[in-house]
Amino acid sequence: MTATAQSDADAITLGNLATVEFDLDLPSTGRHGSRIAWQSSDDRWLDSTGRVHRPVFGRGDRKVTLTATVTNDGDTVTRDFAVTVVQQPYTAAIRSVPPIMRRCVADDGRTAPLHVRLPSWRAAITDIGAIAVPLVWPDAEAVVRPAPGRTVVTGHTGTEPSFPVTAVIDVESEHSGSAEDSADDAMGDNGSGGNDDTNADSMKLKPTLRNVPLTAIRFDADSVIGRDQRLRLEYLRSLDDDRLLYAFRQAAGIDTCDAQPMTGWDSPDCLLRGHTTGHVLSAYALCVQATGDAGIRGKLDHLVDGLAEVQRAFAKRSGCRPGFLSAYDECQFDDLERLVPYPDVWAPYYTLHKILAGLIDAYEAGATQALPIAEGIGRWVADRLGRLTPEHRQRMWSTYIAGEFGGMNEALARLAAIVGERGGGSGDDNDDDSDHHGKHCGAERFLTTARYFDNDRLLEPLRQHVDALDGMHANQHIPQAIGYLALAEQSGIHVIDRRTGNMYLQAAERFWHEVVSSHLYAIGGTGQGEMFRTPNVVAGSLADDTAETCATYNLLKLADGLRRHGDVLSPEYGDYIELALRNHIAASIDSSAPNGGSTYFLPTCEDGRRSFDIDGNTCCHGTGLEVHFRAGEGAVLIDDRSDAVHIQLLESMNVDAPDDGIVMRIDAADETPNIIHIHIDRLAAATLRVRVPWWALGRAFPDFDGHDDRHPEQPRGGGPDVTGIVVAVNGCPVDVGRHAGCNHDTAEYGIVEYGIVEYDASTHELVFPMKRPSGTSMTDIDIRFPIGIGIVRTPDDAGTAAITWGPYVMAEYGDSPRFEPIARIPADVPYQLYFRIDEKA
Repeated sequence: MTATAQSDADAITLGNLATVEFDLDLPSTGRHGSRIAWQSSDDRWLDSTGRVHRPVFGRGDRKVTLTATVTNDGDTVTRDFAVTVVQQPYTAAIRSVPPIMRRCVADDGRTAPLHVRLPSWRAAITDIGAIAVPLVWPDAEAVVRPAPGRTVVTGHTGTEPSFPVTAVIDVESEHSGSAEDSADDAMGDNGSGGNDDTNADSMKLKPTLRNVPLTAIRFDADSVIGRDQRLRLEYLRSLDDDRLLYAFRQAAGIDTCDAQPMTGWDSPDCLLRGHTTGHVLSAYALCVQATGDAGIRGKLDHLVDGLAEVQRAFAKRSGCRPGFLSAYDECQFDDLERLVPYPDVWAPYYTLHKILAGLIDAYEAGATQALPIAEGIGRWVADRLGRLTPEHRQRMWSTYIAGEFGGMNEALARLAAIVGERGGGSGDDNDDDSDHHGKHCGAERFLTTARYFDNDRLLEPLRQHVDALDGMHANQHIPQAIGYLALAEQSGIHVIDRRTGNMYLQAAERFWHEVVSSHLYAIGGTGQGEMFRTPNVVAGSLADDTAETCATYNLLKLADGLRRHGDVLSPEYGDYIELALRNHIAASIDSSAPNGGSTYFLPTCEDGRRSFDIDGNTCCHGTGLEVHFRAGEGAVLIDDRSDAVHIQLLESMNVDAPDDGIVMRIDAADETPNIIHIHIDRLAAATLRVRVPWWALGRAFPDFDGHDDRHPEQPRGGGPDVTGIVVAVNGCPVDVGRHAGCNHDTAEYGIVEYGIVEYDASTHELVFPMKRPSGTSMTDIDIRFPIGIGIVRTPDDAGTAAITWGPYVMAEYGDSPRFEPIARIPADVPYQLYFRIDEKA
């Protein structure tokens, strides 16, 4: 009867499976009476009954394998059907596409035409907002005369129906070392780009503040951060490092040391394998700095040495260029260049970023042998991407999931900075190409390669100052913005001039403001189903698949980076970091045991439940191993310009940075976050500045959008109310306010001496001058902030709101309902985070 079953299997017809938009009619009986059972490889998009669940716009089409099991009289055969489920269309009609504006500078006497690359994406304005759309041009580059004048190029969007779009290119006649000023008019950059002193101007793009190093910060063991660090430390100690190297060694054809393969996203048949090893490298490096644990330092060295061995083994294989390192061969990179979509290609540059970033973190933690490995990867990427056209790279990066590259631009910019400081490359003996040594393989080459990862789909709308994030994968793009910031900080090197650096910095800042002002849940997380949604739609996006944890991890990195720039320390960055650490990140860890468990999503819908990835080795599991050790980044900042120290994170910790003239103790219990004690053993700076959080200024939520979200009992209008802040210095009460005689830039005398401490409204800080007329030392500062209940309304429905107490977002749970901070809700217990509230409350 096998022939009968086979005949019925061969006779199954399901129609066009290449573009499936509607439910499929799956037969249960064959022509000759065989029973047919169906199984789907991915029920998220197509289940075993034939029901189709189309991905939302922006997530891309999905491939699913339907397997028919045909049985007749005890004989069974199977037949697979490849199905492509088409994503949902974008329903809003395009109303306009603003023109692309480019200004070019031609050198005096130039006769050769200018070649200006035209962007492949642009933000289109629709009747419900904006969205990034692909563009089609007659040619990828506009060729223009090197003389003053205007050239207009006409193209259209790659949408159905298409919409016309124009590029306007203005050429200025002025001596310049740069052929193109890549800034849009909308950026407001009116610099000439001529004989500017590039090094001097680029100093404006360097950080104005620096972090006290992680090695100088130690959180109390009984604090939430200290407890979570301890749980992660114990988990890291338990890891089998040879197991982390298993897939790498197997791919390179060397001994796997009898280790067991990894599981989940790192299993031998998963195309993302290797990413967790990169995360663990970073976690080890950060743990060494945050805890000083000698055992973890030994594990870090072992893992780095193992990867070096794998890289050498790959270099000896036929057809593999020196420098390559991964947990598989180069085939996925080949397929990506052929534009093979996900799931047949799963983000090879994303995984490579985790490995490269981990090696750089290891080097910065003292594992110097990691640098030549990282340089080898950098050279390999430069060779690979350098032979592709910009247009082809853009097509790769805009491919959903397959083209995701994490923060490759950031990692390469960091590598460039390290190599530049060392005066060139490491001269890795694994690479016998002499062109790769010296200056050629140094900072300029790695920065050029970092810019290969410029992604028009994200960058162009940011340059327009248009929020077109709707439909973009959140954590695919947040690391790219971190990379823009890293590239801006490297401006002044030939390949990144001042104007380009400004463009990158402003893009990173713009991205940050779009996300936190229009795409944020009360806990500090973003995204629904991993995707950015329509701006300011929060109540309409409450679900069980919200707030991907690794997206918040990367927003924390972006906030820490951005707050070190500018003439004034903006309070929004410190506020966001506190909000996210105390709520989303604190709730993301399984505190029941040192099992490495992390949440993937944090549900915001009614009856949400926290669940933890323990052995799935997902992206959020990986970042979850790092984030708690990063908590001390920027906790205390140093401003060398004004000789000031900024306390930004109000947590119980010891700060021991004698080289920076700082030895102090901060006490701020998690149960009473409004009561702060600072004991100063040594502070060489002229001024100590202590951050005043949003909730101590009568607000329920940080001021990301300019809206007035004060506590219900606080009066509306006017500036922040600081009258409720109580301060004592060396046990003596002082008033909080402004003092006409205070000059906190020079701290010529201390206003505390006269019974007043200044509040700086621009930075939301209390200012304590340390140089006092009497010469007495300031050793103890006590601060009591006002604290209360707050209501955080959703922008799309004022009757839906989250409830806060001080910095904490509260959740309701239990049969006898009680409120607790979201991080304290027991695992797998249903809770409610948002509530229906009277709009007048």
